[in-house]
Amino acid sequence: ITLSKENYQENISKIQGATTIEFKQVDVFDHNALEKMMLQGNKGFDLIVSNPPYITLDEYKHLDPDVKQWEDSRALVAEEQGMAVHRRIIELASQGLLNKQEQEETEKSRIPRLVMEFGGTHQVEPLKQMMSDKNLFQDIEIWKDLAGKDRVIVGI
Repeated sequence: ITLSKENYQENISKIQGATTIEFKQVDVFDHNALEKMMLQGNKGFDLIVSNPPYITLDEYKHLDPDVKQWEDSRALVAEEQGMAVHRRIIELASQGLLNKQEQEETEKSRIPRLVMEFGGTHQVEPLKQMMSDKNLFQDIEIWKDLAGKDRVIVGI
């Protein structure tokens, strides 16, 4: 969050029509925190960005030791073929975590609303299906990383 705020401050002069941006960190598995946030009048977020754990248990077994040594496995590994946290975020987005009023305006401008990193091509179709099933987005795109690999799923 700190880095996001720093980047925003550094680039605010480049953003046309910039308004106040609020950054929040949310534990998507803390039901009390989410419920409290919604009860406090939060109308949902305009944009959700996440780099959730996306490695399967099997992939973790074969992961480079340098990665295992520096990263806690909880930050890397997820159940459901590495997509359990993605599923939870998509579910919450459909339950009001995404600002529905803003969604109508976004449909005209093609601004991303949900951006999540994932682990590889084998997760593309299941993630697209999860997002399509919720009817939240007019389009779903896959963005590639610098190595040309499928890396980010974007709901617009």
